[in-house]
Amino acid sequence: MMRFSRPLGLLTVAAALAVATPSAAAFQDSEVQELFRQGLRALEQNDDEGAVSAFQQVLALDPSREDAYQLWKSIDNDVWLDLMVREGQMQLAAERILELARAGRAEAQNDPAAIRQMLGQLLQNADDVIARRQIAATLAAKHGEYVVPAMLPALGDAGNDERRVLFMRALEEMGHVVVMPLIEATSSPEPRLRRHVALALGRLGDRRALGTLMLLARGDEDTQVRLAAEQALSSMVGEASGAVSAADMLTAEGLDYALERDRVLGPYGRSAVVWRWSGDGLVGVETDGAFFALEVAKRRLARALDADPSSVAARSALALAGAKGVVKLEAIEAAGGDADDMRSRVENGHLQALAVGSAALDGALRIALEAGDEAASVGLLRALADTADSIGDGVRAALGSPELRVRGEAALAVAHATLRGADGGAMGAAVDALAACAGQEVLRQAIVIDSDAARARRVAEALGGRGMSVAVAPNGVLGLRLILDVASADVVLVGSELSDLTADRILDQVANQPNLDGVPVVLLTRSAELGDAYGDRVAGVVTSPDELASTVEPLLTDRLSQGQKMANDLAARACAAIDALAASGRADALAGAADSLAVAAGRDVDAVAIPALGALARVGDGSSVDKVVGVAADGDRTDAARIAAADCLAALFRRGARPDNASFGSLSGVVSSDASIQVRAAAARALGALDDPTGGELSRSILGDLDPMVSE
Repeated sequence: MMRFSRPLGLLTVAAALAVATPSAAAFQDSEVQELFRQGLRALEQNDDEGAVSAFQQVLALDPSREDAYQLWKSIDNDVWLDLMVREGQMQLAAERILELARAGRAEAQNDPAAIRQMLGQLLQNADDVIARRQIAATLAAKHGEYVVPAMLPALGDAGNDERRVLFMRALEEMGHVVVMPLIEATSSPEPRLRRHVALALGRLGDRRALGTLMLLARGDEDTQVRLAAEQALSSMVGEASGAVSAADMLTAEGLDYALERDRVLGPYGRSAVVWRWSGDGLVGVETDGAFFALEVAKRRLARALDADPSSVAARSALALAGAKGVVKLEAIEAAGGDADDMRSRVENGHLQALAVGSAALDGALRIALEAGDEAASVGLLRALADTADSIGDGVRAALGSPELRVRGEAALAVAHATLRGADGGAMGAAVDALAACAGQEVLRQAIVIDSDAARARRVAEALGGRGMSVAVAPNGVLGLRLILDVASADVVLVGSELSDLTADRILDQVANQPNLDGVPVVLLTRSAELGDAYGDRVAGVVTSPDELASTVEPLLTDRLSQGQKMANDLAARACAAIDALAASGRADALAGAADSLAVAAGRDVDAVAIPALGALARVGDGSSVDKVVGVAADGDRTDAARIAAADCLAALFRRGARPDNASFGSLSGVVSSDASIQVRAAAARALGALDDPTGGELSRSILGDLDPMVSE
C-alpha cells in the first residue's frame, strides 16, 4: 500500500492555518479541524487505521460544505492525491470530503445582472486564457445552469463569430452544469442556434445528450444541424451511434431518470429547475427536488414519442414516471411534507399513465419490478387496478414479490380485472395476498445497507422475525437506489464501513429525502467512538447484534402511526375487494380468507373493520361467530361497527352457523342493553335469523328484560 509520501503536506497545513482568513481562523479551532489534523498525523506515522478512524469521525460530525471547503484548501493537492489513490475506507472518506468541498462553493444563483457582468468580463479577457478559464469556473460555481440562457443569443448570432467561439469555449470549460439547459435549447426554431448547441454538446461529451443529438442527426429539417449533430455523436461514441434509434436512446434515458439511476443523476444531477423552450428562449420551471428526475423523464419520453409515436417502450416508461409520481406525492404528504406546487404536474402524469393502456402499464410494471422500484410498482399496479380487464405477466410476477405491499396491490389489480371479466387463473395467489393484507395490522418497512454480509443477514432475520418487510443493500450505491425508490420506510440501518460510499453520504441522502422525513437511522458499527461522533445524526447505534431489539423497538413504536395508516388503507381495500368478489359469485374461492377477515373485523378501526365484516358476511362460517359477536357486544366500539357485526352474524346464521352458549348470551345481552336502538335492533335481527332455537325461551327472556323498561 502506498504510504504518506509527502510530509511537506503537513507543513502546508500549518502554513495555511497560520495565514488563515477570518472565516478560516474561526474554523481552524473546530472539532472537525482537530480531528482532520489527527488523521493527518496518523498518516505521517503510517497509522492507516487511526487515520481512517479520524476521517470517519470528521464525516460523522456532519461538517458543513464550507467547513469541507476549508479542509480542502488547508493542504496541498499532493496530499489529497495521496489520499485519493489509497484503497478502501481511506479513499472513500477523502472522496466524500472533496465532494462536500466542491458543493461548498456558492450555490448556483439565478442573477441575470451578475451573469451579464461576468460575461462582459469574459469578453474583455478573450485573449487571456488563464483569466478566461477562471471566469468560466466562477460562472459555473456561482451561477451554474442559469448562465446558459444569457449565452444562447451569441451562439445563434451570425454577425459575431468571435464572441460565439469564445462562449462555446466557456461552455465547454463550465462542464456538466450547462448540459441540461443546452439539451432543451435544441428545441429552438433557429437552425443556426441548434447547430452550435449540438457542437457544444459534442465538446462537452456528456452522455445525457446522446438521445437528443441522435434526434437532431436523423430528424432535423436543416442539413447543417444534422451534420453538426453527427459530428458531435462521432466525437462521443464513434460509429456506435448508428446501432440504436433516437427514440430508443431517448426512451432509455427517460427510463434512467424515471428509475432515478445514478448514471444520469450522480451526486450533482438534481436541480431546482427543469428547462424547456418556450417562445423565443429557455425557461426554467421550478421543481421540487423529489420530482426532478420524474419531470426530466417526462421531457425525454415526450421527445422519444415525437421520434416514434408508435413506441410502446416509450409509452411504458412514461406510465412508470407518471404512476411513480403519485405514490411519491402520497408518501411526502403522509410524512407531513408539502408538495402542493407539484400536484397538478403529478396529476397530469397520472392521467398519462391511465391513458397508455393496460399492455404498456404491464410492461412498465415488469421493468419496475426488475429494478426493485417499489414506488413505481405500487403506482403501476394501482393504475392497472383502475383499467385492466386482463391479468398480464407483470401482475403475475408482482404476486410473487417478497414485499407485502406490492403483493397486496397486485392482488387488488387481479380482483378488479376479474370483476371486469378476466380469467381467474391467478385467483389463488391473489386471495392469499388479499387475506394477508386484511390481517396485517402494521405494515412496517426496514432498509438495511451494510457491506458486512453476515451482520446484514442477522439484522434482516431479526427484523423479519418481528413482522417487518426488510430490503437489504450490500453496498452504498444500491442503498441509495433503495432510498430513492422506496415509497416509505420506518427505519434505516446503515453500516459504518460500506464498500463504496461513506455512511455519511447515506445519512445525507436520507435527511434530504422527503418521503423519508423523520425516519430514524441506526448506525451499525463495531466502534462505539464512531457511534458517539455521529451524535444526533443517528437515532441509535448498534455495536452488537444483542443490542438490536433494545435499540430498534422503541424507534418502531414511535413510527407506528405512519405504518398503521398504510396498513389500514391496504387492509380496507383488500376487504372491499374480497367482498366484491364474493358478491360476484366467487365466495367458495374466498373461504380461505375468513380467518384474516375475522382478525381485521376485530381491529378498532372502522375503515378496516366494517368492510371486513361485510366480506365476512359472504365468506365466513361458524368459526368466525365468536369474534364477530365480540365486536357486536363491545360497548367501546362505534355504533356503525356494532351494527355491521350484527348484520354479519345475521348472514352467517342464515347460512347455518350457530353461536355457542356464551356468544348467544352476549348477543342476547346487547338486545336488552342500554345501547342505541339501532344497535339493539341489529342484534335482534341477528337473533331472529336463528329462528329462535330455544322454542320461545329467547323471546320470552328478551320480553321479560324489556318489560321493566317499558313500565318505566
